[in-house]
Amino acid sequence: MKVAKIITMSAPAVTTAAMPSSDALPVVAATNTSTSSTPLLQHPSGTGSFFAKEAAARKLPCVGQARQIEYDPFASPDRALWEEFGDLLGEGLFALIGKKDPSVRFGQQLRAATRSYWSRFIEARSDVLSETRTKISGFLEKDPDNAHLSSALALLVAAWNQLDNRITADLCVNFVTAWREDLAEWQRFSNAVNNVASTREAMDFLQLKCWTLAGFGAALADSKTARSWHRIR
Repeated sequence: MKVAKIITMSAPAVTTAAMPSSDALPVVAATNTSTSSTPLLQHPSGTGSFFAKEAAARKLPCVGQARQIEYDPFASPDRALWEEFGDLLGEGLFALIGKKDPSVRFGQQLRAATRSYWSRFIEARSDVLSETRTKISGFLEKDPDNAHLSSALALLVAAWNQLDNRITADLCVNFVTAWREDLAEWQRFSNAVNNVASTREAMDFLQLKCWTLAGFGAALADSKTARSWHRIR
């Protein structure tokens, strides 16, 4: 994949996913575990890039409800190092397609994600991070023993440094280009694969033993109903 040549990512647990066209198989995510060195930047798959085409056409499906497990978002500044690039790309792309006519083809919408666009968006995000950092610093001066504020400030500083020193408009343009080429390559590959009768058969063909199914459609389904459709192994 060309994206992998641009972004170096390594972590104890890496999640990858294959996303066919929205009228084909549902989204299936498979988990692979590996260990390596500290990452340079995070792959932005968690930014909603799998659903970007549907979002651009204002056709995001309703698949049920999701709840966030409670966690401390400021536990480690490393979180900002991992997520800043993905956050920037996700927010930048959705801000872009949110201003476009949904009847315009997705590829044409992405043509507006130019170097100039990313330069402006990086500058705007940097201003937001700087303003937020200033406000938190002010609160911290009044309450210097507040560990929560100290952690939040450390995270913001890490995010700002990553944005200022590691992320460029050219990197964003190159990533989007590589991502689009990967999507086209995946489409060619998936069209050439023999059809199978079910998602389970597809996973068996790909020799993926651990996977989770998220179906498209308007009907809501709870976990009990979902288990009646497929036993997740």
